[in-house]
Amino acid sequence: MADGSAPEQWIVTAAIAVGTFVLGQLMPRFWMSKKERKDVEQANYQNSAKLLDTHESAYRGYCAALADYRGDPTEARFVEVATKGDDYFRQARFTCDAILSDKIDRHHRDNTLLAHFDRVVKTTLPEHYEFMTRESKAHNFDYRGELRRDDHRSIYAVVETYGSGVR
Repeated sequence: MADGSAPEQWIVTAAIAVGTFVLGQLMPRFWMSKKERKDVEQANYQNSAKLLDTHESAYRGYCAALADYRGDPTEARFVEVATKGDDYFRQARFTCDAILSDKIDRHHRDNTLLAHFDRVVKTTLPEHYEFMTRESKAHNFDYRGELRRDDHRSIYAVVETYGSGVR
């Protein structure tokens, strides 16, 4: 360190390490064969189909719980709506996480999922929490939930990154 070369050596070593890492991450994307690209596309398509099925199943469960509750508003059915709502929104976050990490077919993302998640952010999430709060007060059920953006960060991120830009 007396000759001043140690700090420069550390900078050079760090720059080489960072450069090697970046190149290691980017290079396979540029030199994938056509077959490798098709394999990735196929895997993303299959992942999309599986996540879409799981997401739709969670949505149907949530809708069924709401319908049951509206027919007979008991505390047990209120809890079922809360549970099925949590399941549905958790699955929505999983799907959005997959979108953000490029594990979803871009056609599914653009043509099917984005419009859905735009509605989730603008309508479904706010209405769910309003409904739960209103019904808990009307029937004296214990409920302290509230819509917090951080709880649904990936859903908002998908809409803002690929969709209409809800803020």
